[in-house]
Amino acid sequence: LQGIPDLLVLYGKTWFSLENKRSANAKKRPNQQYYVDLMNSMSFSRFICPENKDEVLKELKQVFIK
Repeated sequence: LQGIPDLLVLYGKTWFSLENKRSANAKKRPNQQYYVDLMNSMSFSRFICPENKDEVLKELKQVFIK
């Protein structure tokens, strides 16, 4: 399906998805925001790029590593 995030990670009984972008200003394709928001409401999903990589990885640790 067009718009589904690039990466799905299964971690124990949980999961998350990431949509990779070359930069924070990279254009989003149709439906990408919809699917990232939908998957985030179910678990964890983010757009990730070099500019926000550290922030997203920090969030992942806070959510999944307890």
